[in-house]
Amino acid sequence: MFGRKVHSRDGDIAGAESEKEIALQKARLFDTPMHEITRQEIELPSDEDGLGWACGIKTRRWAFKHFDRFEDKIHSLHSEGSIYDIGPWRLERLSDPYLRKLGAEELPVIGLRFRIFYNSEDVGSLEIRPFSEPISKSEGGEYEAMIDIDIFPAPFLPHDHIFNFLNSCASELFASENASSRTTAIVSALTATMWESIRLDSLWISLNFRYSGIVAV
Repeated sequence: MFGRKVHSRDGDIAGAESEKEIALQKARLFDTPMHEITRQEIELPSDEDGLGWACGIKTRRWAFKHFDRFEDKIHSLHSEGSIYDIGPWRLERLSDPYLRKLGAEELPVIGLRFRIFYNSEDVGSLEIRPFSEPISKSEGGEYEAMIDIDIFPAPFLPHDHIFNFLNSCASELFASENASSRTTAIVSALTATMWESIRLDSLWISLNFRYSGIVAV
């Protein structure tokens, strides 16, 4: 015989608070205008000082010129109503070039850093790490770089918007890379996020997407 499910007052209150938090988070994501970007100039160390030498500024400077308007290209892909619309994302470039996640602990590593906004809500970070040695020594040679994206809380956002945003960032960086490997990496990141969301029974889960490839300069 099945017993009747009993609801406690404390449980009802906790459930109401959870529903309220979810509603507030959705409002911050979907009911706000797009963030107004403040573009900051990157404060790079000089070639001569010790910090610049430790960061390998001389051999990584190529990336700051090559990706100078990276965020503008991503912003141009938002076209509301279009089937190719990637969503209301905004990247805000930061002046601090010292990467938070991609460097060895004993040495600083420089790269391009961005805050990610969905409409007006700050939802994460994007870092581009350039590698210093060119794969080809000829003029217009190829370099390797890595992108690292964190989005939180990812399960609130539409699947198509996250997939298209990640795909656009990676394809803009690594235009000559095989699309199938990029798609596989994105699907893997989305699947891992969904798994953790179900396992923890929570929408407040981060998505991490890390991908490396070849940059033709």
